[in-house]
Amino acid sequence: MNIAFNEPYVVEDYCDYSIPVHGEANGIPHVMLEIRNDQISDESGQKEWAHLLSEAISRLPDQIL
Repeated sequence: MNIAFNEPYVVEDYCDYSIPVHGEANGIPHVMLEIRNDQISDESGQKEWAHLLSEAISRLPDQIL
């Protein structure tokens, strides 16, 4: 699994919506995830990613949630 910061995309106001409008404009903490389709094409991959995301979200500080 590769994890990178803003790779290979950058969020731009002119072509994105949710992050600039709902996150940045309202001062709400935000994140954009991109998961390759081949990693979630079957139930096993879907469960793995659900577990990974659940673990990550459960470790966020309470003030962010």
